[in-house]
Amino acid sequence: MRAALVGVSIAILSLGVAAFTSGTAATVQHDGPVYDGRWWLGRGRFEQLEFLFGYFDCVDESDPTTRWVPVSFDALVDSVSRRYSSHTSAPSVRVGDIVMQWSRKPASMPGGGGEHAQSSYDGNDGMRWKNIGQSYGDSAQLGFVEGYLDCARHRTKGAAAAYPRSAKWYVERISAWYRYDPRTHELDPRRETVPIATVLHRVAQSDSLHQQK
Repeated sequence: MRAALVGVSIAILSLGVAAFTSGTAATVQHDGPVYDGRWWLGRGRFEQLEFLFGYFDCVDESDPTTRWVPVSFDALVDSVSRRYSSHTSAPSVRVGDIVMQWSRKPASMPGGGGEHAQSSYDGNDGMRWKNIGQSYGDSAQLGFVEGYLDCARHRTKGAAAAYPRSAKWYVERISAWYRYDPRTHELDPRRETVPIATVLHRVAQSDSLHQQK
């Protein structure tokens, strides 16, 4: 999944809004926006791009059997934007529901085709946190967390209650855990290989224990 992907499928790009499916996890009140078309069209490209990376990371973690239709992340950003711009009913559709149209179960793909996730956390670690912050700014880091949280809250049982804070709150705690300095873009080298998702889990668990005291 983390490898560079190419070859956008015209059939996939032409899927209608009516075909979108929603997540199955129960909705729990939490701080933050609804990640739908209105939100998407108001974001910058790097936040949109990292939202997809975070969302896919969560999906691959929760279901390693997921395979993806070959499409680059840049092309997927463009396709999602076009979908929201060209369908009058699209703004109320969640980004995640659109994204999941690029996933396929192995049994549904002839010959077991599709891109398989080699690792749920492949490359999405402290070095990535540093690099996207250095190259694109804190909005990119925010986008990654927004994507991961949206997936977890809607597709993983119990996760909505486990992540009640805003994405910005988690971004600040993740940076603190990595000891990431946004001015120098340095972090603790002893922590740079720890996956972002692992840090997010630790932060959420620590917060939950603190709230129980």
